[in-house]
Amino acid sequence: MVAIPTLVFIVFLLAGALDFSPVVGKESLNRRLATSVSASIPETPAWVVVAYYGQANDAKRWIDMSNECQVLNRRLPTFEELCPRGEGSSPVGGQWHEADMWAPIQPQPNGNKWVQIGGREGGTCNPLSTYHGSAGGWMESTQGSPHKGVFGCVTGSSIVFHDKAKDTGSWMEMSDECLVQAKRLPTFEELCPRGGGSLPVGGQRGEAEMWVPIQPQLDGNKWVQIGGQERGTCIPPSTNHASADDEMESTQRGKGVFGCVHDSNLAAQPWDKLEEALIGLKHLAPFNLLVGDEGGVLANITIGAWSSSQKVPIWSASKLATGALLFSLDADDTLPLDAKVSDHLSWWTSSEDDSRSRVTIRHLLNFASGFGDHMCTFSASTTFDACSRQIYQQSHDQESLGKTADYNEAHLQIAQAVAMQVTGATNWNELWWQRVGKRAGLPHDTYWVFPSEEHPAGGGGMMISSVDYATFLRAFQQSLHSASRPTAPLQIGKGVGYGAAFWGLGLPFQSTEQDMCGADCEWQEDTYAYTSWRIRSARAGLAAPMVNCMGCQGWWPGLFPTTEADGAGWWAQLSREGPFLGCVGAHSSDLAMQGHANAEGLVDTIIEAVARHRKFLVAAPFEAVHADVACRRSHVATQICDCMPNLETFDFDCVDLACSQGEMDLLACKDPRNFWHMMKNQSVKLELRALCSSCEVGHGGRATNTAVAASVPQQKRLVR
Repeated sequence: MVAIPTLVFIVFLLAGALDFSPVVGKESLNRRLATSVSASIPETPAWVVVAYYGQANDAKRWIDMSNECQVLNRRLPTFEELCPRGEGSSPVGGQWHEADMWAPIQPQPNGNKWVQIGGREGGTCNPLSTYHGSAGGWMESTQGSPHKGVFGCVTGSSIVFHDKAKDTGSWMEMSDECLVQAKRLPTFEELCPRGGGSLPVGGQRGEAEMWVPIQPQLDGNKWVQIGGQERGTCIPPSTNHASADDEMESTQRGKGVFGCVHDSNLAAQPWDKLEEALIGLKHLAPFNLLVGDEGGVLANITIGAWSSSQKVPIWSASKLATGALLFSLDADDTLPLDAKVSDHLSWWTSSEDDSRSRVTIRHLLNFASGFGDHMCTFSASTTFDACSRQIYQQSHDQESLGKTADYNEAHLQIAQAVAMQVTGATNWNELWWQRVGKRAGLPHDTYWVFPSEEHPAGGGGMMISSVDYATFLRAFQQSLHSASRPTAPLQIGKGVGYGAAFWGLGLPFQSTEQDMCGADCEWQEDTYAYTSWRIRSARAGLAAPMVNCMGCQGWWPGLFPTTEADGAGWWAQLSREGPFLGCVGAHSSDLAMQGHANAEGLVDTIIEAVARHRKFLVAAPFEAVHADVACRRSHVATQICDCMPNLETFDFDCVDLACSQGEMDLLACKDPRNFWHMMKNQSVKLELRALCSSCEVGHGGRATNTAVAASVPQQKRLVR
């Protein structure tokens, strides 16, 4: 059984030069949150909190005491923490009354693990190595001894003081100053570990009167005396009057000093709800979620065995990266967005009687060019120009030109052909890196590979790691709000309003697609513009449309705009390789992120977390890893959900093999080797979604309500 602490003491541990700073005046917290981090009060020396346990004659070895600290998620103190003033000084909390008492510490370089804190000749804070080593004898005996048994554990908290006597800040203002530094006011026990009438942490102040704020006690008290008042130190004002009366809130009262407690859990709190929600999405695992803004990453949460440095295909999430290249060409007038394709491809008609002559680069980016898909976009051996000619020779829907969106790969294939023509480039990879990747801060590499490096699809050919795509996404977010003209680091010009026109709703989808997809797909809820999706209605309670560019297997990058209600914008990136058939991965990621109907998605939780995180001006990014979270499916369900066709021939046999075992009665089994049966048949897609959205599948392919996960995850939670 773990011992109950008898006393809690504070040890003075220098963390920097002593520097007192005044409390900020009475301007609101929201106003101060908008100021620079450098405006916050600098830190002064820190006092590390140590809790003492045990008593003389306890039958415990050094390892037993160390283990008890670890059970409490604490550790033994170092020599410097227990004896901050060195050998011969008083230990933390002063000399113990026993004539001889050795307390355990973290091993020193010479192997010593004990320090004297009692009345033994030789003085306190005298290491045992003065006499002999720390191995064997009473140090490792399980027998009780009058000179051992007391031990301290470092709690992980520390107090930093800020002060200037006669500053006029209120309790709330001092509490806020701690909050914006991801800290909090201390409790009475932390500031006065020996109780009322004792000396406070750091000793008595020189002022005749000095009240400092603390966390509210049960009786409502929020102040403690640490100055030279006649009644003594560590005396609360509640002995005479209430903490909220005019006297304590007066700007004339003797106060101004306040301490802030370093609390590692405080910085994590904004993300607790999101972290819990992500752990519950085991059917998406493994995956990583990054949330950030123009300043960098705010949160990095990994669920399952996901590697953020490994390159993976991201399919349609490539579209935003292609859009960034075309924005760059518009910014320096190399290829304005309203330029006609016929102005740059010699074989393209310029006849006013032909609707194709009116197609512009903007139409292509908005997927409103009137062209339909063509299989040549999946060909590794063709060229951008040759494929564009094949698309051009198909029928053209002049009624939809510039009016409705048709989600297919033909639009960006033509845009790529024009971009290569106007720049004189011979390699898409090199053109993209020079125009986008290099400016975003990415290393020189091959990022475009499907269907081949010579002919990568602008709408689905990128292969990249979570870390590198996040680097691009952050640069894109920065550029959308850049004051430079054109913007920086990525160039966005007047064709997109220097980023302002990128936001908002796009074009509706064609009614034929709505009819094909049915009400379940909620096409009526989505619009499309500038190579990205936008929600038409506030189905998730959002104040503004969330822009996203999801890929077939569930890679989901999103951009949230700056709004009056929610403050500065931010970006999010869900990285995963989910089910490919039917693009079930994309559907499940989008459902998780944006919700459906009246159900909230992760976006709503992220909005709340970002707002809370930003209250901590010096808060470091939150990091959490839950590597052992996993989703278990039946063998036949796994065959289907993990199935990846040969994308050169579109051949696959995994569904056929699963169906042949007689355990599945899915519609997919009616034509189990037909790629388009899986990708286009809406009933089959709905069936695949149900199958792969559960972590247990019963006989007949029906998803059960029982989720089976791996054993309780060994959670590695990092908060820096």
